[in-house]
Amino acid sequence: MSFSSSLEHAASLVTQNNQECAEGLGKGPSSKNFQRSPAKYRSLKIIHCNINGISTYASRIKLDAILDIAESLEVQIIALQETKLKEHAKLKIKGYNIIRFDRQEGGGGGLAFLVRDINYRTFDNPQFTDSKLEIQRLNVIWKGKNLNISNMYHPPNQKSLPDNLLDIYESNLLVGDLNAKHSSWGSVINNKRGVEQHNLMDDSAHLALNDGSPTYSSHSYHTKEALDVSIVSSDIFPFCKWTVLQDIRSDHLPILVELKWKQMTQLVKKNF
Repeated sequence: MSFSSSLEHAASLVTQNNQECAEGLGKGPSSKNFQRSPAKYRSLKIIHCNINGISTYASRIKLDAILDIAESLEVQIIALQETKLKEHAKLKIKGYNIIRFDRQEGGGGGLAFLVRDINYRTFDNPQFTDSKLEIQRLNVIWKGKNLNISNMYHPPNQKSLPDNLLDIYESNLLVGDLNAKHSSWGSVINNKRGVEQHNLMDDSAHLALNDGSPTYSSHSYHTKEALDVSIVSSDIFPFCKWTVLQDIRSDHLPILVELKWKQMTQLVKKNF
């Protein structure tokens, strides 16, 4: 799959009216979305980024940049936070299946998975009371193995994280921006939500892939923070690689998570 020009992807195809929306794109959860996983891919690659809006022409430059990076790195899944799309805005990107979660009340927020060249299934989004967490989940079949992937965003308010956020204990990957600060993944200070998240991870045997690098820059306060986290269950932690990618003219940097199942298969065989 290739793009003949940048105008073929985000810049010209992000917001469209209802008549132009292709069936199955931007419609939300479905259990029938499957694609073949080409043998050419040696690893599963996921980019996640708080894109801070793709509803205007100017902001689509950021999406174009992510798509170009995904093409060059052969990324199969892109997880976006804070898309800020309304229900009437249709998202179409050539070569990708799109699964959206748009905020129903108020502005901001919103999530989207962009998926290509991989077997996957979507599920109904979990409903949490007493929390403003936005979350969507995929189950991916890669090299014959299952992986659960969650895309998350939580606004910077006083609401707590749900106690059952990490209720899947194996083959679990969660990515996104929870506005949670903790020194264990690189934040300068610990805030209440960061402590909550750290305790949930400890209680459920999950680990942060972050290496301490900042993922967010405040242009107003000239500060940097590690707000974007990649969390995995302990069984797959050794087979993951985490990298901060280049600036896309946003206050958040995109993150690449790479999983190599071959390494895990070889290790399992050695233990038997």
